Amino acid sequence: MNIDASTVLSELFERYESKPTADEWWPGDADVARWTDGAMAAEYTLLNEVAAELARGYAAGRYSYEFGDGVANGLWAVLINGQSRPGAAEQPWPSLFNDVYDAFDGGEYRLAAEDPIETRTKPWIAEIVAKL
Repeated sequence: MNIDASTVLSELFERYESKPTADEWWPGDADVARWTDGAMAAEYTLLNEVAAELARGYAAGRYSYEFGDGVANGLWAVLINGQSRPGAAEQPWPSLFNDVYDAFDGGEYRLAAEDPIETRTKPWIAEIVAKL
């Protein structure tokens, strides 16, 4: 079943809103395999599409930082786990997804009295969205 990014995010947001633990709502290997029929090229394309939609939604205030960070972290784990699969090295790295992941990841690290979400994540996401 190939699926579009907004449907992926709707599914994940529904799981997120039911307020289970991160382990219960974060996307994982089985989700991505189901969404892409296990096709690696489709996975990488979907990661970039989800990243674009997630960045737009976060910038527009539709998604919270917690949701965006969870989606990015869950999909990052899928991406890294998949690097050992045959053919992974031949796939173009999903650079848009990587940038969105980094933007949310930057919000996890507080330095002194700053709010890392305000000083790192929001400006970085705004910059990404401006380029879409």
